[in-house]
Amino acid sequence: MPPEHGGRLALGVSGCGLLDFSTTVHAYGPPARVRDAVAQCNLDEYPDPHAADFCAGLAERFNLPTGLVMAGKGSVELLRLVGLAYIRQRDPVVVVGPTFEEYRMAAEIMGGEVQEIRAQGFGSARPDVQCILDAVRRLRPRVTFLCNPNNPTGTYWDAAEVQALLRACHPGLLVMDGAFQAFVESAWDPLLLVEEGPILLIRSMTKDYAMAGLRLGYAIGAPSIMEPLRRAQTPWGVSAPAQAAGLAALEDREYLQRVMAAVRRDARELVSALRAAGYQPEVGATHFFLLRVEDGRHAAQTLHARGFLVRLCSSFGLPRHIRISPRRPLENESLVRALSALQTPARAL
Repeated sequence: MPPEHGGRLALGVSGCGLLDFSTTVHAYGPPARVRDAVAQCNLDEYPDPHAADFCAGLAERFNLPTGLVMAGKGSVELLRLVGLAYIRQRDPVVVVGPTFEEYRMAAEIMGGEVQEIRAQGFGSARPDVQCILDAVRRLRPRVTFLCNPNNPTGTYWDAAEVQALLRACHPGLLVMDGAFQAFVESAWDPLLLVEEGPILLIRSMTKDYAMAGLRLGYAIGAPSIMEPLRRAQTPWGVSAPAQAAGLAALEDREYLQRVMAAVRRDARELVSALRAAGYQPEVGATHFFLLRVEDGRHAAQTLHARGFLVRLCSSFGLPRHIRISPRRPLENESLVRALSALQTPARAL
């Protein structure tokens, strides 16, 4: 069965007239120059087969050799390429959970045997890193998937913890999905790990620049890590509009700083308002957070009837939680009013 994504799909509803708090894409939209670049894109010709200009822009941004960077149709395509390039029938694979379902899918479609190791504690609570390290050493996985910061919990591993995990994974590959790193106020730089061992970093332009309709992500790793992915990827995979949008986004250096500050402010204000309403949001390092309720599906359906979409978390194994991503201030206030009308918020774990 395909993984479940988002409140709208999970509830089987259209988005007309609904405020969508289920998506992790921020509510401020893409930069104006991205819209302009897409509008001016030439659709009569094939795109560059390897998104060379976009990759060169990334390499310049991060001061990396171009051979360490590749583009994909969003992070999901890159995850599937990991499966295709690295995972074979019955290979052990570790997923640090609860987390994004696509890691499991990328492994299982290639016949990998997935062990999900659940971190204890959500949000700002620290996971039991030693327990996870011990399990990885015991299982000796071909690939280990870590979402950092994690979806849906917001848990954020620090540099020393990830370094320890990388050592525990050796000689297997550590795939670290940093799709939400830009939302972390004081993030450490994972590029420092690329020379330390077999690690692949994955990022999403979708999340950073609010352009979910244009599938665009990228991966960074040592040449020996990247080469199998390049061989597995189909040419012309990243569309011309997506490549143009990516280049335009990279040129707008002020956008991320301004928008991320606004998103963090909105998240703080929403969390404070929910606490005042009697809820205990489980807050981590990201803009989105978990909210424990008596029954996640009932809460989501009740909110849908009032014009709001939230993310059901039963697919993460958290049936008594919903995930909320902030929108703009007035919209957040309306969600708080709707949640306040629910009978009783559940107490946090």
